[in-house]
Amino acid sequence: MFEVSRKELMRKSSVMQGITGRKTTLPILNNVFMKWEGGFLYLTGTDLETTIQESLEVKVYKEGKASVSSRKLFEIAKELSGESVKIQGKENYWINIQCEKAVFNLSGLDPDEFPSLPAPEGPFVSVSPQTLKEMIEKTAFAAASEERSYGGLNNVLFAWQGNGDSGKLRLVATDGYRLSLIEKQTPFVKGTDVGVMIPKRSILEMKKVLEENEDLEEVGIYFSASNGFFPSRFLFGYCPSF
Repeated sequence: MFEVSRKELMRKSSVMQGITGRKTTLPILNNVFMKWEGGFLYLTGTDLETTIQESLEVKVYKEGKASVSSRKLFEIAKELSGESVKIQGKENYWINIQCEKAVFNLSGLDPDEFPSLPAPEGPFVSVSPQTLKEMIEKTAFAAASEERSYGGLNNVLFAWQGNGDSGKLRLVATDGYRLSLIEKQTPFVKGTDVGVMIPKRSILEMKKVLEENEDLEEVGIYFSASNGFFPSRFLFGYCPSF
């Protein structure tokens, strides 16, 4: 059981709406994974292509986890009127939600069946959220739409080059008719020079997360062979010469 600010729960669960509930044959992907421990609530949503994890400080009475409908959790949090919400895990994967005189019981699925979040690995780039948001805004628009995805042009190229404790992060996008490129110096780049293709919609979801967390001072972008800590399925595909 834990107690959380209603406004914070609503704000964080709203971020998950862009990821969960997309066309899927797997019911678990309509859910948000909740885990409360050590004074924090962790919310995770995924469509197996992009994963977002949000955390917020809560008062934990007893540690636990659950997997419930992302949409229903957000709608309940939005309709409540109190300052704080108490949530308790129940038998058969249900959760009980209490706020002042309002009480909800929300069914769920086995949280252990929720896709696991990969541990962050190197190489990684450290960049300010304002810089990353600017880079996304100046490139993602040039990537092709989902309907015109031939040749992987509905992706954005993330490329970085490092030398010691400094390096350069570059974002490139094109739809075959126009191309947008931006690069910025980054204070820390560790690992080898690498370039990966990330789906446009994943990039736009990353931008939403940055807008929801404007108080952040720094963003760490972690990459592994197939996932990142804002894990997106990287596509090692074609990108036109530029």
